[in-house]
Amino acid sequence: MALAVAGLLVLAAALLFLPGRFGGEAQQEPAAVQLQEPTAGIDPTPAQGSRVTVGNGMLASSNRTHLSVCIDGAAGATLSETALTAVRQALSEIRSSPRYWPGFGEPEAVEGCPAPSALSGGPPEDAVERHRILEQAVYIWFPASPSPHRLFIYVMPPEAYTTYFGGDPYAVGTSELLCSGDVCAAVTGSIYIPSASSDALQQGLSSMLGLLPRERGPQPTPDWEPCELGTPEPWCERYEEWKKIVDEGQAP
Repeated sequence: MALAVAGLLVLAAALLFLPGRFGGEAQQEPAAVQLQEPTAGIDPTPAQGSRVTVGNGMLASSNRTHLSVCIDGAAGATLSETALTAVRQALSEIRSSPRYWPGFGEPEAVEGCPAPSALSGGPPEDAVERHRILEQAVYIWFPASPSPHRLFIYVMPPEAYTTYFGGDPYAVGTSELLCSGDVCAAVTGSIYIPSASSDALQQGLSSMLGLLPRERGPQPTPDWEPCELGTPEPWCERYEEWKKIVDEGQAP
């Protein structure tokens, strides 16, 4: 019996010196390898690519130093010297406008544009489809830069233009979107015209560049009933003037 107890004591002492969970210094398990998750989005460092600077009358992307547009023939049309001259003339007239944004610098027109995205398929069947193809833009993913041209101008044969865009003097759309992560912004526009019309070009350019004056809608006719009841509304100051005009039969 004594020998059995002694044997058990020796066994217990031996177990105390075994590494691991039975005693002594625990053996260290290899550390788990930490895998670094890829950074979501794109690092918006200006040195790595273009930044979006969208705003009314702006160049829309930081890789542009001045207003530049390109012009090309589309749908079988060949760019003529007349069309190029018309675009430059329209830019010159816009340059002299008091609404011209100084940040545009000296505008220029360059011959040759990328393929027109709106004409990549067949003619639209209705107005909804027409809007869709005009907004059928190319996606530019940061840090890549969009075109140096703020606008793409396409001159089309009149018949083809009418088939695609109806009877409007010009059609406008989006050609390029600059994207970073889940956010995209339009940075390059497009103008389609049936001929090198100076008026259509100037109006289309002014519209796309945010240079058209804001139109004021018709002003509402004041409600004269409160004035008749003696309510002190601001427009009641002219009530007596209006009443005199009505009494004299001069009101429309």
